[in-house]
Amino acid sequence: MNTHSPTIIDYTKLLKKWQKNILVNICVITLLTVILSLIMPKTFTATAVLMPPKATSGNTFRSDSANPLIPLSGLFGNFTDESMNLLSIVQSRTVMEKVITKFNLIEFYKVDNIEETLEELEDAAKFEIQEEGTIHISMSVETGWLHFNTEEITAKQLSADITNTFVSELNELNKKLNLERASFHRKFIEERYFQNIEDLHAAEDKLKNFQETNDLVSIIDQTAAAIESASIIKRKILLDQIQLEIYKDAFNPEHSKLEQLKKEIEEFKFKLNELENGSANDSSGDKLFLTISEIPDLGLNHLRLQRELEIQTELFKFLTMEYEEAKIEEAKDIPTVQVLDEAKIPERKSKPRRVLLVVSTFLVNIILNVLFIISYANYNKNLELHT
Repeated sequence: MNTHSPTIIDYTKLLKKWQKNILVNICVITLLTVILSLIMPKTFTATAVLMPPKATSGNTFRSDSANPLIPLSGLFGNFTDESMNLLSIVQSRTVMEKVITKFNLIEFYKVDNIEETLEELEDAAKFEIQEEGTIHISMSVETGWLHFNTEEITAKQLSADITNTFVSELNELNKKLNLERASFHRKFIEERYFQNIEDLHAAEDKLKNFQETNDLVSIIDQTAAAIESASIIKRKILLDQIQLEIYKDAFNPEHSKLEQLKKEIEEFKFKLNELENGSANDSSGDKLFLTISEIPDLGLNHLRLQRELEIQTELFKFLTMEYEEAKIEEAKDIPTVQVLDEAKIPERKSKPRRVLLVVSTFLVNIILNVLFIISYANYNKNLELHT
């Protein structure tokens, strides 16, 4: 019994035997594929390319090295963040429904409700962020089976129109959101601005009243005057005490010179006490300068009032500038996205790829015929072994 497997010669013989059938099969299948590619729906795709905007100069959180009250804060979003925000907006239901309404896509897709239309539109529209941060918006529109040239023209035009509508609706909605943010920012700054004006006036009045109440023009000058006066009196007391000791040796205790020096010393001590602690009998409040005991508290209060005035003044400068910028931002009416490439009417279909379809079908058909020959040869050999 012969048990050897089919050889190349066996396969070659079968190929020659079936070559006519194989060629007819390949030609028929290829021809059918060509015909199918001609009548099957064509897809036309239009694409727009956008660049997200950079952060504007009217940012509330901008840094200002000239302003000591405001720390540096680099809160400018990068392209990726801006691109993600725009991508979320353009894919929102609000934008999708506006596109559906404008082009009556419920009827175009031949569906029953808005939800099914949204599914169709989400499948047909593509939104992608490239590595460089640009946004690609694409819309694909299919023709029907066995379509005419007019249907292709309609599909081409519709793909471009819908894509550009996505761009315009994205810009409008993003502009609206920016306007709402700018309006909120302006109102916040406006409220803080007018509050600051009141605070600034209050700080000015407090400092003025403090100086008037204490007969002060400058605490520093008053302090220097009080200390200098105390030093002069102390020096005079010391000199009189030295002179008194000298006179004690020269005159008897009842001498008028000694009595006069003792009286001067007591008067100077009394003045020094008034200078240091104030007079218990002085109720008029009219003082040439501060008492030394008053200097620390008044000096500290003056420093605090002066510092509060300086802070409110700096804050007023900052808020004035921010308020003006906020009003400018709110009044802006410029595109919020940069369109690098508008969607153009596609000249060629994106699907199906007719050549690729025909060639791949041709190759697959050949492979299937070869596999058929191998299987047939093995089948015949098995029949011979069992007979």
